[in-house]
Amino acid sequence: SISKIGKSIDKHFIPTDGVSMHNTISQDEDKMKLTNQVICGYLFKQGHWEAAKTLIQESSISISPEKMKLLNRVSSVIEALKQRDIEPAVSFVADYSSELATVNSGLEFFLCKLQFVELILNGKKSEALSYASKFARFASSHGGEIQMLMGALMYGSLTPSDPNSTNPTFLYYSSLLKSNIYEDLTEMLIGDLCALFGFS
Repeated sequence: SISKIGKSIDKHFIPTDGVSMHNTISQDEDKMKLTNQVICGYLFKQGHWEAAKTLIQESSISISPEKMKLLNRVSSVIEALKQRDIEPAVSFVADYSSELATVNSGLEFFLCKLQFVELILNGKKSEALSYASKFARFASSHGGEIQMLMGALMYGSLTPSDPNSTNPTFLYYSSLLKSNIYEDLTEMLIGDLCALFGFS
């Protein structure tokens, strides 16, 4: 709730000597801008999108039309992830790959992993092998993980709850199918957004 946001902001940003944040900072535009950025980052990470966008529009934070478009796009992607729909995220990564590269985003590789495993789960091993060509661009940075992904092909008929040996490849495969994978995607997306906006 908004009241909880206010209490959290008070806890982290009100000086211990009791002087109000407004009186302390309002005379320094740069400090006020930095404070608003930190608060925006907090609101984004807590899922308070409308409150964050309102703060951006009404504060000293300068956001270009392009970045506002980016913000709205991410908001729609997150709504889709709540419905376990990753297609908008895939499209977003394709459209903003160069921007994401500037913040060393791991989102594209994470999505590739997810799509690869979903093909395996659906019994489409030949398609999964073809799809694996997308991993080539990540070979230098994720070589070991890609090997584990390819090894996961042999476990395509299993589910994460199936009893199996402690084979590390199977354990890795199982970890990719955990129930909170969409929450992980959302956290990564918000983290990238904050980095792009300078809010992290």
